[in-house]
Amino acid sequence: MFFRSRLNFALLLFASVGLFTAEAATEQSGPSGSDPQQETAGNPRDLNSVIALLKIRSKLRVAHDANGVTFIAPVSGRYMQDPLKLGQDLLPLGNPRKLSPLDEAYLDAFSILSSGNECSRWYGGPPATEVLNEFKQRIMLSRFDRQIAFQMTGTYMLFISAQTKITYRIFPRNEVNLEGAFYHRNGFVSEARVKPIGVFSPSTREARMLILLHELGHLIKKDDGDWLLPDDGHNSELSDKNTEQVLSSCGAQIRNTVRVSFVHEWETIGKSRTLQVAAN
Repeated sequence: MFFRSRLNFALLLFASVGLFTAEAATEQSGPSGSDPQQETAGNPRDLNSVIALLKIRSKLRVAHDANGVTFIAPVSGRYMQDPLKLGQDLLPLGNPRKLSPLDEAYLDAFSILSSGNECSRWYGGPPATEVLNEFKQRIMLSRFDRQIAFQMTGTYMLFISAQTKITYRIFPRNEVNLEGAFYHRNGFVSEARVKPIGVFSPSTREARMLILLHELGHLIKKDDGDWLLPDDGHNSELSDKNTEQVLSSCGAQIRNTVRVSFVHEWETIGKSRTLQVAAN
């Protein structure tokens, strides 16, 4: 349910228990796949004052523009209670033996981010699973230029989590290309070839993981205010450089993950979650 008045916004803040704030910005997609080159944001002082004044622990999604609150709604997802390991549960996937390529890549990325390793630490630790979950639920299949594996477009929302302190953005359109490197292998010589993703051949388990982790890097904001990966939607050279950065931080985990079956990975995450609950 959406609330459009400031009065309803204030009432809901008083009645809730985490806090998410968001601001809108304009995104333009370029030939290399994703991310904005220009940003404009509305930030009403009175809204920020209300948020600063009400020191509450609610969990909300708030969008606003220069004219005030656009809407607010509860954020889905449950958190592990360990304050040092705040991360979300794995999204429901069904039978781990019959996962789609997208669900497989999501499971692999979740497994990496929820564990203690160099890649997870680069993304901010297990709290990055919150970003991954919000992102995954909005991914849609599409078809466009074969050289683009993934693109994010539209006016994004910026979130700040009271539970984890992680700051990230989410775009309204997050499209994985059925004709690109996520799904498409190079076949007939007459076809336009799909370039590899980093050092990995297209449409491999490693490439799919790398694609998701690359896009995730564009969503998470660092403590210094910059995005973990700079915007590269109009710059293929920068996009390749960003992919190399992800490989540098996550290459070892990506290569180790492919040695584990999806069923074992799914069971390991489930056991880890059970131990977290028992410990609390």
